[in-house]
Amino acid sequence: LEPAAVDPAALNDATGGFLFFNLYRSLFRLDKKNIPAPERAEKCTWTDLNKLRLLCWLKPDLKFSNGETIKAQHWVLAWRRLVNPQVGSRHSELLLPLLNAQRIIAGQVEPDQLGVKALDDRTLEIQLQYADSEFLYKISSPVLTPLFENPPTNPEQFATMIGTGPYRIVEWLRKSRVRLEPNPFYHIQNKRPAVEVLMIEEDSTALQMFDLGKLDFLRRLNI
Repeated sequence: LEPAAVDPAALNDATGGFLFFNLYRSLFRLDKKNIPAPERAEKCTWTDLNKLRLLCWLKPDLKFSNGETIKAQHWVLAWRRLVNPQVGSRHSELLLPLLNAQRIIAGQVEPDQLGVKALDDRTLEIQLQYADSEFLYKISSPVLTPLFENPPTNPEQFATMIGTGPYRIVEWLRKSRVRLEPNPFYHIQNKRPAVEVLMIEEDSTALQMFDLGKLDFLRRLNI
């Protein structure tokens, strides 16, 4: 099925999960052992015994898929947007531990009161309302990516979205396919193949194409 959005705040199902993970990345990612590992962050350190203040230093020379520099302020703006009740994202729950997040979502205070601050271009300060042992797992979600600008909402413009992951969109043909190419500005330059994602509504059709060697893998398999 075709993803309904390329906006992290609007991701509502698993259909776009593969795309999102390759187009967007945040401070951490989950490694092969499902443990949070630094991704766009160089390191993050709790500065107090209660684990209510987290300092994250970004890796140097981070760039968006359009070549523009990623700064700590881009995280601040993206996270404020995610908890903004006018945006109404269900993914705001990932940021509930942050200072004032619940009050912002309830419309009691403005999003700029969220417990996240850019101390400089490469340093992000995160203040929590309460300790959360799973917080590093939560900020491993690509939904918490920094944003260069608000992603397009018109499917005809999805190919123009600006991401932070190892791939970027070359072409988006509605209800047909999405072509991806390696992001030349991603901080890890491994050899990656170009990828074509086909939007096939019927699982049985997808399975037949896989059996014929026309697909390298399936997103899901119904048994």
